Amino acid sequence: MRKLGAALLLGLLANLAQAGEIKVSQPWAKGILESSRTTMAYMELFSEEEAVIVAASSPLANQVEMRDMQITFDGGPMRSVKVDSITLPARKRVQLTPVSEHFVLQGLKQAIKAGDKLPLILSVRMKNGETRELKLEVVTRGM
Repeated sequence: MRKLGAALLLGLLANLAQAGEIKVSQPWAKGILESSRTTMAYMELFSEEEAVIVAASSPLANQVEMRDMQITFDGGPMRSVKVDSITLPARKRVQLTPVSEHFVLQGLKQAIKAGDKLPLILSVRMKNGETRELKLEVVTRGM
């Protein structure tokens, strides 16, 4: 009976540990020219519960904006538009790509090249109102 109780408790604890978990995979940033001080960061996110990215920052950038590529109805090209948040629906993969939502790191404090790792901090508001910080290392690719 004790073994069954312990097994049930471990299963419950494992489920609680997964509740609200956010997984980030393949974070990467574009390489830039030596003279440039702006790059973009992309990744795939998966949240166990609904959550919203409400802010982003990096110690290597003066500012990090969340942006979305939107189609214009005047026949012009897609435009990058600043957004206040990025929604992470429960149990759905969200891909941040060059033609969708992504992060723009502006005012880089140093040049970056392929292979460099950029620190990126995401502030995520969970469904229960709690705010979490996700600390990432974004790998820079070539231009």
